[in-house]
Amino acid sequence: MKTKVEWLYPARFLHNVFFTILLIALPLVIGCSAGDHPLAPGSSDAGSARDVGLDSTLSGIEPGTGAGIVNGKPTYMPNEVMAVLTDTAQTSHGSSAFSLLPLNIIQTINSHWATIYRLAIMDGSSVEQMVSKLRQDSNVRIAEPNYILNFLEAPYNPYDPMWNPSDPGNDPRNEMYAQWGPAKLGASILWNKSKGSSNVVVAVIDTGVRRTHEDLINNIWINEDEIQDNGIDDDNNGYIDDWWGWNCFEGNNNPFDVNGSNYYHGTGCAGVIAATQDNGKGISGIAPGCKVMAIRADMNDGPTCEATVCEALNYAKDNGADIISMSFGVIYATEILDLQCADIWDNGNGPLMLASAGNDNNTNVLAPARYDSVIAVGATVPWSYGGVPVDEGRIQPGWNGWWWGSTYGPKLHIMGFGERTYSTFGSGDDQYWDGVNHQFFNGTSCACPTAAGVMALIMSFHPGHTGQWYWDRIEQTSDDLDVPGFDDQTGWGRVNVFRAVRGSDYFKSLNFYGFVVLRLGKAAGETVTHYESIHDVAESNPFCDTVDLYNIISEATGPITINLDIFTWGENLDMALYSDPLMTNMISSSTGPNHADSSFEQISFDGVAGMMYVLKVYSPALGNSTTYGLTVERP
Repeated sequence: MKTKVEWLYPARFLHNVFFTILLIALPLVIGCSAGDHPLAPGSSDAGSARDVGLDSTLSGIEPGTGAGIVNGKPTYMPNEVMAVLTDTAQTSHGSSAFSLLPLNIIQTINSHWATIYRLAIMDGSSVEQMVSKLRQDSNVRIAEPNYILNFLEAPYNPYDPMWNPSDPGNDPRNEMYAQWGPAKLGASILWNKSKGSSNVVVAVIDTGVRRTHEDLINNIWINEDEIQDNGIDDDNNGYIDDWWGWNCFEGNNNPFDVNGSNYYHGTGCAGVIAATQDNGKGISGIAPGCKVMAIRADMNDGPTCEATVCEALNYAKDNGADIISMSFGVIYATEILDLQCADIWDNGNGPLMLASAGNDNNTNVLAPARYDSVIAVGATVPWSYGGVPVDEGRIQPGWNGWWWGSTYGPKLHIMGFGERTYSTFGSGDDQYWDGVNHQFFNGTSCACPTAAGVMALIMSFHPGHTGQWYWDRIEQTSDDLDVPGFDDQTGWGRVNVFRAVRGSDYFKSLNFYGFVVLRLGKAAGETVTHYESIHDVAESNPFCDTVDLYNIISEATGPITINLDIFTWGENLDMALYSDPLMTNMISSSTGPNHADSSFEQISFDGVAGMMYVLKVYSPALGNSTTYGLTVERP
């Protein structure tokens, strides 16, 4: 029997009346008097009481005001607290431990590590007063407010379309058009081999998902063990009729995304991950062959609360999610959510969790991204801005009118794109964030599902590994940005799915001195293209790669042009061409810094039929890391 939630909703009124009566009667049945009740006044052992000082985030809030207010927004749910009992109190009393206090159980979350109680304050006490009272009792392991977590999309209204919405027919990294993101990450290079496995499931904990959207309907996870809408919990997982996910907010089987202040946030995240490919509609997700598990967690048409997220995490793990994408966060340190995430992670045996670092332009990475069990995802600048190419780096306020910045710091792990992304939009089954009518999808809310989609492709190509293996893989293969190695601005770098899937240096496994052969025939205008990557990082990184070698052979005499297209603008790669296999006679080279306005290297020479030339593509200094396209052509 898996996790089950008890909700106090009108549809379950009779059940909950019985449950409430049971809670009141239970202490009488088992003979528990006020004197020995675990939470009765005076029952705490003062000599063993732990530090009961409130978290600094609660200071300065007027007692009795309900939820704390920061910048005009509530920081936690009014008139609610969260609590976890000690193992002893939980075993001996369970939920009846709260029967002598002015608390009513709203929700019971039977997590793997503990039972979490969401409690309503019934006597008008403030949240901080009740938390303080609970923390003073040695029978309470944890007590804290039910913190509110906010979704992390950064709104942006474009002044004009940035990319031509039609594929120009060339390598998309050479152009600026709608779906530049998956192409620049290297996903399109892999799609010829696999678009992702339907066995890989990504849970999107968010505002829900518009299941009927034309670009998502075929990629929604379906619970095959549940018979649709028969009123029975067929698979005995604690949820009735959860045939396509669960609504943890309302406690029902309809996680459908609804209109609100977050603009169908969850549907947008789902599209970035797994929008359907080759259906003649809309866009393509990064892992269009994978499945999305819809879990609705929003509260009050905007934020979501800690209790709802804890339940959503349980549902995702217990129902087979491989990856969990969480585009929300809270600035407050919440012990319950931290322990819940640690339990879900299970030392690498549970799902991979990725969460948005935040849009606050400071070093305070938000929870849950800040936890040791969660991969924190920051946001890099887009491919171009206003039609002008830009070098990648952390999004910061002030540049070209940006008002927000990606949160950074030592808790950051990896980066995804956080600006000007096309995705599915949920107001209708054929609506999209297209840069015109429905804006773009932005913020670390966009960067998180970008990284989750990359993780889904990695799992598809390399199934059966531990969570830590995948975690290490996505970090170690990310394109290094900013300074070489890990840095507070960009973590380990921007995710690169091509390198993550391909693995260690491709050239090391080749025969014939490690050369890739590129052969031109006799026809005029003939072209040969090869995609590869350079990853000049510390030698301890197993994916370190500084030099790629090619043999260029032409069957006809005449001019030949070599173009090196660098996918991560700002990373420096150089080329040198030799006329002998030992590379002692260099006949041409192309060197110098590569940036947005000079992201190409080119060599032109007169080739001799049958002669074998050697081309070296290399990094001139530590820290250069990018996928590239190499094209050899006869004009």
